[in-house]
Amino acid sequence: MTVSRRMNSDKGFTLTELIVVVVLLGIVLAGAWALFNLGQRGSAQSNREAWLGREVGVPLLEMERVLSQQAPGWESSVFSPYVIAVRTDRNRDDVYEYYRFEATTDGRIVQTLTGGTSSGTTAWSTVNRNRAASVPMFTYYDIDGTDISGAALTHIRQYAASVKVTIVTEYDGKQVSDSRQVFFRNR
Repeated sequence: MTVSRRMNSDKGFTLTELIVVVVLLGIVLAGAWALFNLGQRGSAQSNREAWLGREVGVPLLEMERVLSQQAPGWESSVFSPYVIAVRTDRNRDDVYEYYRFEATTDGRIVQTLTGGTSSGTTAWSTVNRNRAASVPMFTYYDIDGTDISGAALTHIRQYAASVKVTIVTEYDGKQVSDSRQVFFRNR
């Protein structure tokens, strides 16, 4: 009887108990892995949105801010699919500022400001793809919404009521674009 009692009193785990523990541990680890992946995707999305805001949103907002101040008789020395240069008294201080926005061949979006109280150059992007993708950054429309981008400079000056600004860029190997229609004041 003593021998039999010792065999029954040995403490240990049965195979069934070990299998249950391994399965439960697998479930817990799978849940932890899923939460980790969810956090990584959320972080990647947040980084993407911040990058797009800085590289696309800020230039679009600045171009809209300047170009929307144009009135009849506005001056421009350049109208092209990739460059616009305008002279405006944006802050209404009776001193004209000259703005030039360009999608360069080296992948930047550049704003050059001369005149007024401040001058300088701002470059926003190093991965602009407008020229590489043959997508115009500036498309001009008359009051009826007809594309007049191919017209003569004098015709665009006289009849342009709005401009569509499109920025094409690349993020994480994927092409991304955004655009904004800017209506000229008093047209």
